Amino acid sequence: MRSALLSTALLSTAPLFFCTAAFAAGSPWLAREFTDDWNAPGTGIEAFLNGECRPSGLDGIQTFAVQKGHGSEFHVHIYCRRDKAASATYHVSMVPVDRTNLDSVAQSWAIKPRVRLGPFHFGREGESDGLLVIERQ
Repeated sequence: MRSALLSTALLSTAPLFFCTAAFAAGSPWLAREFTDDWNAPGTGIEAFLNGECRPSGLDGIQTFAVQKGHGSEFHVHIYCRRDKAASATYHVSMVPVDRTNLDSVAQSWAIKPRVRLGPFHFGREGESDGLLVIERQ
């Protein structure tokens, strides 16, 4: 019982620890939550990264998501270092994932040096799941 409570406490404070560590790094970091609108034209994650933040590299982008399960809201949290780099642009996409093949899909993207894997998305019933992918162009 005690170890279960400790595990729950550690999991619930992990995002807070990450945020504190990211912001303590010295560079200005911005945070934004996208709820089911991660790809909205002009206001989605890609627009946020390429407009407001413009991080100089993938090391200036961190992500996590909160979602209860299939068919529920997808809350994507993006943290980016505000470098305002003119030379870096990013493309954000949701790669379809067969529910039995996550490792294969993730590994095929993870080996690419210009890619940051984002959070997993539980699709609606009858639709595929997805993996958020951020590519530096």
